[in-house]
Amino acid sequence: MSKEKDKEPPKEVLDVDYDITDAVGSKPPETAQLQSVMFSQHEGPLPHPQIYSEYEKVLPGAAEKLMQMSLESHQHIMFCEKETIKNDYKLKTRGQRFGMSSVFLAFVTSGLLGFFNHPTAASIIGGATLVSIVAIFITGRSK
Repeated sequence: MSKEKDKEPPKEVLDVDYDITDAVGSKPPETAQLQSVMFSQHEGPLPHPQIYSEYEKVLPGAAEKLMQMSLESHQHIMFCEKETIKNDYKLKTRGQRFGMSSVFLAFVTSGLLGFFNHPTAASIIGGATLVSIVAIFITGRSK
């Protein structure tokens, strides 16, 4: 029984005597308005060509200056990216050289210690170096 009560609209809604034509009017309007909206979107480093022509109308030569500024900006960005790539390569190369030199020095030291009858120190230095190299190759380098 409570389910039936839940489905019924409230009594206030049933008692309303309201006709929708009172709000809208009894007859349709004689004139209709048509409204349209135009949306234009442009993405990119350069303004839309129509905007260039507007700049040129307002200030002659402005479109050429905008193109020149855009070209110079693009060239600067490309130069910075090339330099960044070059410097990253140099840094990685330098790191590999220093790493190789350190490993070589550790193994030479371990060998000399073993030659001069210090097997414990030689095995600790050589073993730690070897374990470090294997760990780097297995886990990789994290950034």
